[in-house]
Amino acid sequence: MKKKLMFYPCRRAKNLCKLVRIMKLTITLILMALIQVNASVYSQTKLLNLKIERTSIESVLKEIENQSEFFFLYNTQQIDVGKKVDIDATDKTIEDVLETVLKETGIHYLIKDRQIVLYNGDVNSLIDAIEKSEIIGQQQNSVTGTVKDNSGQPLPGVTVVVKGTTQGTVTDVEGKYSISRIPEGATLLFSFVGMKSQEIAVGNQTKIDVVMQADAIGIEEVVAVGYGTMKRSDLTGAVTSVKGEQLESTPANTFVQTLQGRAAGVDIKSASNAPGGGIRIRIRGSNSINASSEPLYVIDGFPIDNNDVTPDGAGNNALPQSPLSTLSPNEIASVEILKDASATAIYGSRGANGVVLITTKRGQVGKSKIDFDYSVNVATVRKKLELCNAEELATLSNEWAANNDMDPIYDGINKPLPEELGEGTDWQDAIFRTALTHRYNLSISGGTENTKYLVSGDYLDQDGIIIESNFKRAGLRFNLDQKVSDKIKIGINANANHTVNDAVPSDGSGYQNDSPLWNALTTTPVIPIKDEEGNYVHNHDEAFKILENPVSIAKTRTDITYTNRMLGSAFADFEIINGLVFKANFGADLINSKRNVYIPNIAETQALPNVGVASIGSVQSTNWLAEYTLTYKKEFGTAHRLTAMAGYTAQSTKIENVFSRTDDFSTNKFEYNNLGAGSDPRPSTSHATEAGLLSYIGRVSYTYLDKYILTGTIRRDGSSKFGTDNKWGIFPSLGLAWRMSEENFLKGVEILSDLKLRSSYGVTGNQDIGSYSSLALYNTARPIIGGGPVIGFYPNRIPNPDLKWEKTTQFNIGADAVFWDGKFNFSAEYYIKTTNDLLLNVTIPNQSGYSSSVQNIGEVENKGLEFSLGFNNSFGQIGWNSSFNISFNRNKVISLPEGTERLLFNIGRGEAAYGRSIVIPGEPLGSFYGYHFMGIWQTEEEITEAGNTVGGKNRPGLPRYEDLNGDGFRDNDDDRKIVGDPNPDFIYGFSNEFTYKNFKLLIFINGSYGNEIANLNRIGLLTQPQKHNVLKIYYDQRWTGPGTGNTIEAPLHNAGEWKNFSDRDVEDGSYLRVKTISLSYNLPQNLFGLNWIRNAQIYVAGENLLTLTNYTGFDPEVDLYSSSNVQMGVDNGAYPSSKSVRIGVKLGF
Repeated sequence: MKKKLMFYPCRRAKNLCKLVRIMKLTITLILMALIQVNASVYSQTKLLNLKIERTSIESVLKEIENQSEFFFLYNTQQIDVGKKVDIDATDKTIEDVLETVLKETGIHYLIKDRQIVLYNGDVNSLIDAIEKSEIIGQQQNSVTGTVKDNSGQPLPGVTVVVKGTTQGTVTDVEGKYSISRIPEGATLLFSFVGMKSQEIAVGNQTKIDVVMQADAIGIEEVVAVGYGTMKRSDLTGAVTSVKGEQLESTPANTFVQTLQGRAAGVDIKSASNAPGGGIRIRIRGSNSINASSEPLYVIDGFPIDNNDVTPDGAGNNALPQSPLSTLSPNEIASVEILKDASATAIYGSRGANGVVLITTKRGQVGKSKIDFDYSVNVATVRKKLELCNAEELATLSNEWAANNDMDPIYDGINKPLPEELGEGTDWQDAIFRTALTHRYNLSISGGTENTKYLVSGDYLDQDGIIIESNFKRAGLRFNLDQKVSDKIKIGINANANHTVNDAVPSDGSGYQNDSPLWNALTTTPVIPIKDEEGNYVHNHDEAFKILENPVSIAKTRTDITYTNRMLGSAFADFEIINGLVFKANFGADLINSKRNVYIPNIAETQALPNVGVASIGSVQSTNWLAEYTLTYKKEFGTAHRLTAMAGYTAQSTKIENVFSRTDDFSTNKFEYNNLGAGSDPRPSTSHATEAGLLSYIGRVSYTYLDKYILTGTIRRDGSSKFGTDNKWGIFPSLGLAWRMSEENFLKGVEILSDLKLRSSYGVTGNQDIGSYSSLALYNTARPIIGGGPVIGFYPNRIPNPDLKWEKTTQFNIGADAVFWDGKFNFSAEYYIKTTNDLLLNVTIPNQSGYSSSVQNIGEVENKGLEFSLGFNNSFGQIGWNSSFNISFNRNKVISLPEGTERLLFNIGRGEAAYGRSIVIPGEPLGSFYGYHFMGIWQTEEEITEAGNTVGGKNRPGLPRYEDLNGDGFRDNDDDRKIVGDPNPDFIYGFSNEFTYKNFKLLIFINGSYGNEIANLNRIGLLTQPQKHNVLKIYYDQRWTGPGTGNTIEAPLHNAGEWKNFSDRDVEDGSYLRVKTISLSYNLPQNLFGLNWIRNAQIYVAGENLLTLTNYTGFDPEVDLYSSSNVQMGVDNGAYPSSKSVRIGVKLGF
């Protein structure tokens, strides 16, 4: 057989028709010869693999068509394709294969682009084949074009397929595509993640350019779910998605802060506003009493352990940094928040508190891109507290002395007269500063259809608004996706971070917990920061020292934590058969943290030895993961779609920590670098804990007619944390959905684009307790025997072999609706979830030799409503995108252990450590428990008429509290009651984005209503003006005689009545905050005439510029005990929030 690519000689023409046909053939062949030059690129590069025995030529040709874009044309009356042949070809070109297959058959061929014409060597056969090629060519068009987004940028990676077939391609780096062999009457389907799919009839068109529009509806959007992805239209569970672009628009330094107010049912508060400070997040309320209610975080498929890994430190009064502070918002592609059982049951014993799936950015098909982002943020304290100045405090001190029959303190002899003092020192100004934050992010990404990559670096340098506080983060991230073959894909993710947290004490309240903030609030303004010799001046009175200089605390103490974290994973996908994929995923999360603390021997703190204290603590955490899953996806005709997944996972965590401390340093030169320089070493401690989890998982999702959807999930977990009789548990769920908009009776409703009803029910668990809570443990004792310490051990807990996880059952029903082709969307949810078998420390009889035991007793309920609204439309050149969400959650304790009427918990630290919270059936978790403040006793008669004896805490000018049991106020538990609720009635978020030409304006509002705050700062700041400073309302509203005041007591020598926690210390914590105002401008690409700049944007953003609240503290968004479910809404010397302005630039190359 010979391959013919040129004009073939012919016999003498018999008539004019034959001559025309020959001329036509000649011209066609000449053109084909030219075309062949271009076609040879594909024909020479496309390699075929065939191994067939005793098979017809026709079957071989069909197999070639299946493996390639080639299409064969021939006249079946002239070409015999039934002959049996053998072929064994590996990585061969089309010419090599055809030479073998057609050898000795007399069949010749021509390559016309991707069309191959077969003929038998006779010119009439060739003419017939060419004419047929032209006819079919008219029916089998080749179409080319370019796909762009609505800003005119080319879109690589867009899928282009012939509808109803598997024939298709993807756009290249310039958004271009070419697809051949298109049947007559075909329609091309264009699809891309986050864009509306488009269908275009081909007709006679040979070039089709497409502009993709953003999918405002989001029906076809692919979202992450546990161990896979799913189209939003197929979801039966409650899942909220937040895109990375939304997170980047909020000028926060951690990604969790950027989530605040973005998702219905998700309550986020700052545990500390210190740089790198912790975050408290609750999804649909708190489920537990003792166990954690924090959600599970999964980063790129890796479930991380979000427990605090900050090492111990001497003093130990700087709040730990958040483990999630190592993740930059710039690295996030999307966040999915899984809320109901249908969505979370796939995580079994860790899904009860909700799941946050974090997908980081990855390389995309296209030319290599370089993106650079730099911003500088200027922050100041949002609010200062109004305190007494020097003259006012001196007046109160003299008044206190007079009320207690003492000589004036500020008498003009030993100390100046009050009127001579003026304003004095503003200690808040002394510790607060204008703080700068610099953030840099650089990424390089790109790829082909086979290889995609991304490399990024991030650096953050954040000064805190309190002097000497700082947080630095440097990160390097790399990921790679490699298509090894049509059946095998592999990938890796690597994220390395180094953080330095230079902290100041931030949660103290005097006495044992001095801090710059608390001491700035309480140190007398009468004294200066330093004396004439440059020494710090401290808040002393004549008898004993009270408070250390707040500037001295910040300047002279050291508390630095260094943390290195490596989070990495590698995966491999193998398509066993069409639609069946096996995936193996391996990963590790390695954390190494070291904390150095030094308190110099010049410290003037009342409770510390003031001889120098140094400590070094370290924590090492190792978390490894192995996962194996099989996923099968199959469409049966046009009516049925099935996805099934089954797998096995194993995860293990080990945490080791070491702590050493030494006191009594003769010099401060060595600080923590030489613990041996201290003469009073304390016993060193070390601990190690280890836990493992083995799991079997499965999920089936079935869709019928794109209208009826069923999702079933099951997980079987085995945890080392629980008793020998309850190591394993099963967690199932079932979800149903009905897309009503696909029914015929609604298809005629033009305003309705989509309507879906959903419902789910399932069981999830909570295993977040200590690793050895089911076992009997031993404590170390050091009794002094014979004049020296002796080491001994004693059991401290009774074992419980029946201990198991908390179990949460949840029912959810929801509706999703889209109107006017995505211009308006609405979502509503109702849920009720009940958690039983609570993990509680239960008091047991002393005869057992133990005080308590961890048992599964008690029940808590959360139920609520969630609503989300969205609007997206354009008015000429003005675009408006708006979203609003609001959530109502009601929390209630259903039951406690038999014989236990209530559980009490202390709240507050240091000088304010006198608050209480209570857990009692029928009431929300963490209700505040105290006295009812009724004003100020005005006269002795009033005291006696109320059934009290005059004296002690019951004197005119002192607080009056309600007597609940009728025996007179006795300052005991009989007169306490619930005086507040830290749980909000509802939380909300409201975002508006406006675009005009190259400008974009974002206004984002969030808030909370109905929550109350225990403002324990007031306990210490409304008493004892003779010792330290107080709030100015003390001076303005104090009682000075009958009828002069009924809110603030007189400055009297008292019997500690100021320690009585009451509803006077509980305030409304509702707020509305303009969290973000951002204005950005995209510079025109041709502005500088530099075609190598892809995009350039400048922006300015403000954060927390306006907050409307009645709360009198620094900020209503506060939570001292961030990890607790029963000590919520407590403000006790917490690091204040800031307001800030950020200016930045983004460049793309």
